[in-house]
Amino acid sequence: MVIKNSKSRTEYYQEYYLQHKDRYKYLYYSKKLADEKRLEFFKEWGSERKYYENYYKDWNNLQLKK
Repeated sequence: MVIKNSKSRTEYYQEYYLQHKDRYKYLYYSKKLADEKRLEFFKEWGSERKYYENYYKDWNNLQLKK
């Protein structure tokens, strides 16, 4: 015996989102906060890429001095 689901896929996901909307809101704001902290940390160097370029150059210089 096969039981047919009476809800459409759209209705199912709408109900699912409404039940878990607080989780999505929390994830959104926690990601936003983490991005702001990351940007604040890398502000001194201009960008994350510049920070890691300098980090690699410093690390490489230390390896060459040994």
